[in-house]
Amino acid sequence: MFQRLPCTAFGVLAAALLLAIATPAIAATAPGSANLNLFKPLQLAKTTDMDFGSSFPPATGTGTIRLDPNGGATVYAGATAAGAAPTSRAVFTGTATRLSLVFLQYPAGSVTLTRVGGTETLIASNFTIDSAGVLRIVGTTPYAIGIGATLSVPSTAVDGSYLGTFTVTANYF
Repeated sequence: MFQRLPCTAFGVLAAALLLAIATPAIAATAPGSANLNLFKPLQLAKTTDMDFGSSFPPATGTGTIRLDPNGGATVYAGATAAGAAPTSRAVFTGTATRLSLVFLQYPAGSVTLTRVGGTETLIASNFTIDSAGVLRIVGTTPYAIGIGATLSVPSTAVDGSYLGTFTVTANYF
């Protein structure tokens, strides 16, 4: 009944062309849109290093030097200030996009200060901040935060300069 037609390359090519150039009877279009909210990156920079000044260790036990994050008086307990060497809280400044909430993170534990040219260490702990740790940025006004800490100074501490580092992180939403 049905006669089989030979399949040739020409027949296959003709069928492919008809399918490729076929146009729909009815076409529909719709506009699309693209959107982007772009924010300048948060800026944070250290403007003042934390400085515990100069002190004498206690005769026995362990003394402390406490730096106020608000820039108030330095409190010595056991350790004694050596002369008029200034102390200072650490200060960081930054900018954020207006109407941002800036969440600040600072050391929750302790930070080790190591004697320059040696291996002896002192421990800074109880880091505090002069704000609640969350800043609400209304405009594009720069902000400043103060960081304080307590340095433990044992009677066995070796003379010298001690250095350590810590990190403050600012995230915003």
